Amino acid sequence: MAKISEQSIEQIRNRADIIDIISSYVELKKRGRNFFGLCPFHNEKTPSFSVNPDKQIFKCFGCGAGGSSIDFVMEIEKLDFVESIKYLADQYGVEIEETHTISKGQDITANIHEMNQNTLQIYQQNLFNEQNKSILSHLTNRGLTEDTIKKFGLGLSSTKKDFVLKSFQGKYNSKSMLSSGLFVDTKYGYIDRFRNRIMFSLFNITGKVIGFAGRAIDKNENAKYINSPETQVYNKSKTLYGLHLTKNEISKQDSAIIVEGYIDFLQLYQSGIKNIVAVSGTAFTDGHAHLLKRLTKNVLIAYDGDSAGISAAIKASYVLLKNGLKPSIIKIPDGLDPDDWVLKEGAEPFMDSAKNALSVIEFSYNKFKNGPNENVADFINETLLELAQINDDVILEINLKLLAKCTGISFESIKNNFSNIIIKKEKRDQYKKTETNVALEHLSLEDDLLMLCFSKDKKIRHEIYNNFNLNWMRGEQSKRIYKQLFVHLNSEFEPDASIILDQLDSKEDHKKLASIVFEVDKMTPSILMAKNCIRRIEHIYLKKQLEHYRNKLKNAEDSFKEDSNLILKISEIQNKMNSIKSSIA
Repeated sequence: MAKISEQSIEQIRNRADIIDIISSYVELKKRGRNFFGLCPFHNEKTPSFSVNPDKQIFKCFGCGAGGSSIDFVMEIEKLDFVESIKYLADQYGVEIEETHTISKGQDITANIHEMNQNTLQIYQQNLFNEQNKSILSHLTNRGLTEDTIKKFGLGLSSTKKDFVLKSFQGKYNSKSMLSSGLFVDTKYGYIDRFRNRIMFSLFNITGKVIGFAGRAIDKNENAKYINSPETQVYNKSKTLYGLHLTKNEISKQDSAIIVEGYIDFLQLYQSGIKNIVAVSGTAFTDGHAHLLKRLTKNVLIAYDGDSAGISAAIKASYVLLKNGLKPSIIKIPDGLDPDDWVLKEGAEPFMDSAKNALSVIEFSYNKFKNGPNENVADFINETLLELAQINDDVILEINLKLLAKCTGISFESIKNNFSNIIIKKEKRDQYKKTETNVALEHLSLEDDLLMLCFSKDKKIRHEIYNNFNLNWMRGEQSKRIYKQLFVHLNSEFEPDASIILDQLDSKEDHKKLASIVFEVDKMTPSILMAKNCIRRIEHIYLKKQLEHYRNKLKNAEDSFKEDSNLILKISEIQNKMNSIKSSIA
């Protein structure tokens, strides 16, 4: 795999503004020098996600995510470093230079992508093999054209237990093969995960194969569908089927239609409905909502017309609402799914129903009216619990008024009930917040030193460069970060946080450094502060050394041995500690 030159990476850093990048995924509002929004990596009601345009970094004070613009793209798009660079290069028109190559064994993520692509080809060749024409006929009889089948990577897994496994042995290292999710460990050894199933390929938003879903052919099979497990490249909660080919149409039409099944998606897409996606192996999640929000806020849900489909559509609508989108639900004829409906009557009735789609309040109230429970208070209170997740006051009031209109209960009564629910919720949230604040207490001395490394005053940085010893640090994470910072301390200019972040290998190190950099502006650094910090860290180091040598001396005494060198060493350390203690201001 080719390595991207440092010049290209630097050009992308300079061109790709972090506010511009993150604004495509998160609604940001300026507050002081920073921008704030709801974190796309975890569910929250109060914005704790901050972006610093000066330092070109982001940090979530809720879940701890943090880093540079490249880190953000890696996390949100589930790409590796090189893929993220290429992704940003495409967006900002940067022509990248590639240098020497590295062996396949060094890049598990790249291997998994390549293995998935090769597996897709194996499955497709199997499907179009003459001996499997009955399976291909089954798909075409369902209304799918061969063009659609090829375009979306449908295929057929072999009845043999190790067909794919044998194809890859010797070509990829064992770690990559085990990490791919394509194989399972049994008492007889490793075998193919997918056997004798119609295969649906799953793609990320950039069009790379990241996993598979297999539909059983044998009716006696226990599981109708099995999906790839989550891997380094596949996250079910952040994958929408077909989005790689429909994202432009969704953006163009400013609306998205969500269906539950792969066949539902393919049938509607083939019928000319191109602003469509399907959930992939899981219920609709916040991650899915974030994916759609960057393209549109208008989402129509077209789940199956049975009881399970109706309930799932309502749940998905509330996930969309709390994430700031505008959901509505398409009424599907009882007992049908979108695939059957469109195959039977064409796309026109479906699109007519889409024009008359109902809000989640109206749709769920209709479900309540047709159900066994006649207690409207139960329905209202259950609905209010869902609405309590919404942050936007305008969206909230619209839905509360709609709830009053549908049920015939006064808005005042509903608002009072809602206020009581919010009061209880705020008490619970406050308790959790207090616990979190205790866990996030003051940064350590080593963190203080790392913050001082970013001081604009070069005298402070030079003080650290000339007088601090890396060995005095106890935290391995602090050492890794300081090693990257050290070379920049003797420069005329303070270190660039985004560059340091991209030089760190560990995701946890990225989070740590992002936290530190966000604290820099809160301190007023001085030479005295730097000197005291250095001395205190050295004092702690010497104290640890003193304990070590005292233990050695004790062991020597227990063995009736005298060691004058140890006594001298202990004396030197004690004198040094006393000297440091008296010099700390």
